Amino acid sequence: MESDAYGLPEAHVNYEIIDHIRGSGTMKVDIAYPDDRVCIEYDGNYHYTHGRWMYDLDKRNRLRDLGFTPFVATREHLASKQKLNELFGMVARAIASHRYGLD
Repeated sequence: MESDAYGLPEAHVNYEIIDHIRGSGTMKVDIAYPDDRVCIEYDGNYHYTHGRWMYDLDKRNRLRDLGFTPFVATREHLASKQKLNELFGMVARAIASHRYGLD
């Protein structure tokens, strides 16, 4: 996913976020815009087991509590220009909201 083509800031891949909630080290996210507190997680097929789904939900709740806005990308986003545009539009609005206090 080339988010810079959408006018977004530089993305950090496999970015580690310190997990102050549990004090358990770090959480790795697939793509992050750390200055803007936004991240994207890619959910491939292996995310659809019950155990992994529960882990992902917990992780995203912790990310929110740490001040990040997490988004989820799937294979469908990568296969559809419209869905990818929609996703990056949401990411851009979250970045703008963080930078300019928009709601």
